[in-house]
Amino acid sequence: MSSMSEIKRLTPEELLEKRRSTLISRTRAARLQLDSLSLLDTSYDTCRQTLRQWRSQMLDQINKAHETSLSQLNDAYEQINRFRSTIVNLLNEQNTNDHLLSSSSSTQLTQIESSLNTLRHAEFTFDFDRARQLEGELELLKLSNPQQQFRSFNKSNTKCRLLVPYDRYVSDVFFYDDLITRIDCQTSECILVCPFDLLSDLLGNDEEVRILIDQTYLPSIGTQAQRIRIDYSLILLQPAQECCPQSSERVIRIICKDSTKMLSCLEEIYSICNQQVAPIAYNPYNPVNYNRSKTHLYGGYSDIPTQNDTNRTNSLFPLSSNNSSQQHFDRVLMPVSIRQTLPITDMQAGALLGPKGERIQQLQRETGAIVNIGDLNDDNGDRRKRIVNIQGSQQQVNNALQAIKKLLMIVSNDDIGEDSLKRDGEKVKKI
Repeated sequence: MSSMSEIKRLTPEELLEKRRSTLISRTRAARLQLDSLSLLDTSYDTCRQTLRQWRSQMLDQINKAHETSLSQLNDAYEQINRFRSTIVNLLNEQNTNDHLLSSSSSTQLTQIESSLNTLRHAEFTFDFDRARQLEGELELLKLSNPQQQFRSFNKSNTKCRLLVPYDRYVSDVFFYDDLITRIDCQTSECILVCPFDLLSDLLGNDEEVRILIDQTYLPSIGTQAQRIRIDYSLILLQPAQECCPQSSERVIRIICKDSTKMLSCLEEIYSICNQQVAPIAYNPYNPVNYNRSKTHLYGGYSDIPTQNDTNRTNSLFPLSSNNSSQQHFDRVLMPVSIRQTLPITDMQAGALLGPKGERIQQLQRETGAIVNIGDLNDDNGDRRKRIVNIQGSQQQVNNALQAIKKLLMIVSNDDIGEDSLKRDGEKVKKI
């Protein structure tokens, strides 16, 4: 009511002026909106242009990716075709080879069948006594000529473990990188694990080397130690008195003026080891167990010279005293040593040796004694005698004697059984 009363109080001129001001304000607001619309158009044009550029770039990239994929697919298709042709050729060659093998196999089968028919119609008797005698003579011939049974080994696969001072061969190990392994525990000595074919490059003209060998191999090396010293003109071939700390390895110290003979000696030692059965409880030496107070016992290196080291260096066995050096080698293997002998026949010698000498080597490993068979002795009996030499401690010798007698008793029983069978067969033939 009050607003209506105010309108009624206004004059027409005032009403027109008020309406005009209202229209002007609305016109200004409309103009501002139009101006804002023109800014939106500009933004729209810019956005549309940007989108068109992005679209063109994306199309270019898609086209390039498509072309690359087509090229790769073509290459793969060509490779698959080549692989297919190779497989077809291999299958054809395999079929040809199978055909040739089948024809050759049929020929071989025919020859084998004819040989078997010949054997079926043949009549012969096998002389077991003569066969055992020949086997024993062959094994003894091998033992009496150890150089002839010397067998080569794979030098690149044989890993030699050398005990060296901590500051030796550092540059050589760095040069050969992964081929030579250095086991170093920041002590006065370290271990180098080196393939045998690199020993000549590593040692050069060095006159002394200390190798680590499992103690189970020492008896086999000790039986040939005297010959090895003579053959290779060694100044020293000396095993340590004890195993390295907390291990089953012993140090063998070798001194030789001739580097070529040194390598030949090492080759024969490792060949002897390779011919033996691998130790069951092999415990390699680790320098982390280094014991300075026992280096003179296990042949290690010490940064503090001791009287024991001096005496050990001055007591090297000269080349002329091979007997005393052999005795030293045996004393190290068996500190309290006795020797006993046992006469046997040729056939018993062959049984004691076993195939390739494996039985006598097993006997040495099990009893700890050194067992070897001596030369022939003249005997007026039907069968020639041989001498078994047994050396070791009292317990070792007793164990070895018991094992040998048990084995010879079994052989004698088998011999009696075979003789009786042979006699029965002769009786049947006569009938």
